[in-house]
Amino acid sequence: MARLPVGHRHVGLVLGLALLGGALLSGGQGALALFTDTEQVTATSTASGSFSATTYYLHNNPTPPTGNTVAQANLSMNTTAPTATTLFNYDTNFDSAAGRRIQRGGSGAGETTLARYQNWRGPSAGLLGQNLNGTVTVEFWSAMPDFVQGTAGQVQVFLRDVDGVTGIALEIANTTISATDWQAGSSGWVKKSASFSVNHLLLLGHRLEVKLLVGSGADDDMLFAYDTTLYRSRVRLL
Repeated sequence: MARLPVGHRHVGLVLGLALLGGALLSGGQGALALFTDTEQVTATSTASGSFSATTYYLHNNPTPPTGNTVAQANLSMNTTAPTATTLFNYDTNFDSAAGRRIQRGGSGAGETTLARYQNWRGPSAGLLGQNLNGTVTVEFWSAMPDFVQGTAGQVQVFLRDVDGVTGIALEIANTTISATDWQAGSSGWVKKSASFSVNHLLLLGHRLEVKLLVGSGADDDMLFAYDTTLYRSRVRLL
């Protein structure tokens, strides 16, 4: 079989990638991103339709946590599972309790007061973008202060598309999880989840963001736990 010279093969490869990229970014369906419920995953998000990460874990900074920290915006989420066994205080500038306290009454996806929200951002989309087409489930561990029983809780969950250069965020979806008795008899952290049906393309350099707020329907501020082997708050892409 005749073989093309090396230079010609490189030209053909570039042209092939260009044609593929044009098809995906001009309204073509592209390949459906396949998401499964396994936690043994690899960190790959460089091309539309080849997004192989199935689970993003919510982290603190630094990660794995080694001690108490102040509250920080724009934390990371990635496919590296937590390894820390101790839940530290992630907001020493707000309170002395373990985890992250979020004040009730946040104003929505655009909230900028750090005490009233916490957000995490995934890896930047690669050259051909990152196609999210399926169900996104945000699983988080939370509690009322002092694990008080019979207290209403309300968590607002936002998915956003953030431009890595400008920082401009586009809301993809949102939902609210409410309960008149958040602890429901538990004297510790409780796991809740929010699911979204998503069909969205993250362009080159854009990142998927998860942002949590506590709604005015809660009776008090709320606490959140993440980045430990026991409290593995995460985002599952199915």
